[in-house]
Amino acid sequence: MFKRQLVTLACVVGILVCGACGLMFEPSPTPPPMTRFVGIHTVRVEVTNQTATHQLDTESLRDALIREINAQKGRIRLEAVSAGDADCVLSLNVLDEDGREVWTDPKQDSALWQFQAKFDVKLTGKKGQILWSVPWPSSHQFQFRDIQKKNITPGWGDPGLRKQLSFMWASALVNVLIYQ
Repeated sequence: MFKRQLVTLACVVGILVCGACGLMFEPSPTPPPMTRFVGIHTVRVEVTNQTATHQLDTESLRDALIREINAQKGRIRLEAVSAGDADCVLSLNVLDEDGREVWTDPKQDSALWQFQAKFDVKLTGKKGQILWSVPWPSSHQFQFRDIQKKNITPGWGDPGLRKQLSFMWASALVNVLIYQ
C-alpha cells in the first residue's frame, strides 16, 4: 500500500513539475499595440524611383504594397488606396537599385542573382506631419532556371522577376510597417 502511495505521489509531483497545471509556462506574448495607425483608416500609397537606371517597376511595387496592406484587414483596420483622399500617405522612394549574378550552374541551366534596393519610406499625415520615416535597405535572391530553353538573359529584364521582387519587397515592408 505504501509503495502505491509513493508511486502516486511521485507521478503527481512529476506532472506538476512538467507543467501540467500551467504554472511553469509563460502565456504567449501579445503583439504590441499598433500606435502608428491610431485614428488612421485609409493610406494612399505612392512609389517613386530616383535612380538613374529605373529598373524597379514603380506601378508593380505600388500595387503589391496596396495588396499586402489590404490583405491584413483581419488584423488591422487599414485600407490602402492608390489615389484620392486618405488619412495619410505612405511614400516609398527608390534611392538605389542593383542586381548582380551570384553564381551560374551551366549543368542545371540556372543562375542565382542578388537584387538589392535602398528605399526611403515615409508615412505622412494629412496635415504634413511625418508619422514614421525610415531608410530601408532590402535584398532578395532570385533564381533563373532553364535559361537556354527559355532563351532569356538573366537580370532585370526577366518578365517574372519584377512582379516577384515587387511582391517580396512589399511583403517585407508591410511586415516592418505594421508589426515592428
